[in-house]
Amino acid sequence: MVPDEAREPLAEAPAPPSPAPEEADAAREEPEGFPVPDHPAVTSLLEEFSGPRRRTLTLAFQRGERYLPMIRRVLRDEGLPEELAYLALVESHFKPDARSPAGAVGMWQFIESTARASGLRVDWWVDERLDPELATRAAARHLKELYALFEDWNLALAAYNAGPGAVGRALRRCNASDFWGLLAAGGLRTETCRYVPKFYAAVAIARDPEAYGLSWDRATDPWVYDTVLVDSPVDVGTVARLAAVDRRVVEGLNPALLRGCTPPGSSAYPVRVPVGKGELVAAALERLPPDRRLAFKRYRVEPGDTLWGIARRFGTRVAAIRDLNRVRSARRLRPGQDLVIPVPEGRAVKSRARRVDTPVRVGEYRVRPGDTLWGIARRFGTTVARLQRWNGLPKGSVLRPGQVLRVGSVAVARGGAVHVVEPGDTLWGIARRYGVDLETLRRVNGLRPNHVLRPGDELRVPVSGSGG
Repeated sequence: MVPDEAREPLAEAPAPPSPAPEEADAAREEPEGFPVPDHPAVTSLLEEFSGPRRRTLTLAFQRGERYLPMIRRVLRDEGLPEELAYLALVESHFKPDARSPAGAVGMWQFIESTARASGLRVDWWVDERLDPELATRAAARHLKELYALFEDWNLALAAYNAGPGAVGRALRRCNASDFWGLLAAGGLRTETCRYVPKFYAAVAIARDPEAYGLSWDRATDPWVYDTVLVDSPVDVGTVARLAAVDRRVVEGLNPALLRGCTPPGSSAYPVRVPVGKGELVAAALERLPPDRRLAFKRYRVEPGDTLWGIARRFGTRVAAIRDLNRVRSARRLRPGQDLVIPVPEGRAVKSRARRVDTPVRVGEYRVRPGDTLWGIARRFGTTVARLQRWNGLPKGSVLRPGQVLRVGSVAVARGGAVHVVEPGDTLWGIARRYGVDLETLRRVNGLRPNHVLRPGDELRVPVSGSGG
């Protein structure tokens, strides 16, 4: 599906001639299958698919085995020929997460505008183009519209790729009546000229793969699932735990959930779980206590933010934020980044205005090549404004390697600071650097003597004498 042309309204294609009523009924009868044309363009694609691209096509057909039963069922429901399922091979090689340089997404390669026009939800929380079944239903609806417009499957397929406007203009410009006439006249761009023959080549191979030197395993687990309707937001990790399966299993069945959780504001959102787990998960969600039900907030990272500080503000856990947003290291947070924050139901969010800015322990830091005020402030759990105030630096001042700055760590948690562990850090070194007792540092953070620090870990550092 082509991004720009697909935006054009269907009405731009030429209106087909009006047949007599009985002829119209016959024209709209869906064919039993697609006779593979004896055309050089199809023959060339068959040689390509069974020759240099045989391995790639074999893998694509193998991948398709998981989804073909579902795709055929959807096409039957929509009254379309089942062999249209192989258009998904042409579009994406049956990859549900396929992305094109032009911004088309999913197995059926929808751009955002066409996806929404076809009834798919695309926003910050959900992208239904990534869902194989929902995208297949949208593609089927779109194909029905195109066939109703052109009353010719070859032209409908070409329009799925190039857009109905482009096909309509080509028919008028070339004075052609069908796809093969357009092909002979060079009325379409190269991609569309190959698109329809690719479909027929895929159909021919699917009917008799051995004749073209291809074979693949047909015994693949199909795309099947149970559905649970959830009446409030829930993250996939909770669903996986209740279903007693790995989180990745639930993620794989719900690929449209971009943030690892169902979107807020949905009173009956369908969540898929492995077959046989539906009743179990539904009952477990009903029993889940209120204090373990999570709502979700969208939060935009600001300069100086840390995972620990964000978690404390929202009354949640650093690990929960990390898992939900796939944040591998606290050092990877950047201003402007959007996070999904799981918030226990009924928990009030702490206002930033009530954060305590004192006391502050002030030390010294020698500037290294590449250092910035923002990076140094983040490293020491403070702000650029404070660094500038402590050191008398005007706005826009340039740091010099070797320059010595006074630095401090703001007490953002009951007389404590937050230290982000860097490569080479040790508990002893951190305790010495902040002037606190090693055992106190361990106790405040619940660490055992043999605990191994990892870069990106966040430690609460109590102000000397506070005792945590």
